[in-house]
Amino acid sequence: MRILPVPDEVTAPFWAAAAEHRLVIQQCQCGRLSHPPVAICPECRRHTFTWLPMSGYGTVYAFTTVCHAVHPVTVGRTPYVIALIALDEGPRMLSNLRRCDAEEVRVGLPVQVIFEELSDTVWLPQFTPRRDGGEEAT
Repeated sequence: MRILPVPDEVTAPFWAAAAEHRLVIQQCQCGRLSHPPVAICPECRRHTFTWLPMSGYGTVYAFTTVCHAVHPVTVGRTPYVIALIALDEGPRMLSNLRRCDAEEVRVGLPVQVIFEELSDTVWLPQFTPRRDGGEEAT
C-alpha cells in the first residue's frame, strides 16, 4: 500500500502533467521557479503562475540513504535513496533515486526523470542515473 498524493487547486497541474509523463515546474510572473508548488510567490507575493516544461535532466545535489523503515508503508522497501535533484533549468526537487545501488549514488551524479505509476491516475516523478548518450530510461 502506498500513500497517494491528493491534488488540490495549487498542485493539480503538476500531477496532471506527471500523469502524462511530463515534468513541469511552476513559474511566477516575476520569473521565480517554485517547487513544490505554492499558492503565493515567496519572492513577489503574486498569485499568478504558469507551468514550464522541464527537460527532466539534472544532477544529485545532496542525498541520504534510508536503511530502516520509518513508516509502515516502507516496510520491505529499504534501503532507498532520497535525493535533492538540481534540475538543469535551475530549481531543486526532492525525490527518490531509483534503479541504482545506494553505493553508486554520489553528489554530482547525472540523473533523469522517470515516472512510477501509483494508481490509474497518479504517476510519481522520480529519478534514475542518466544513461550514456542521454537516452531516456523507461
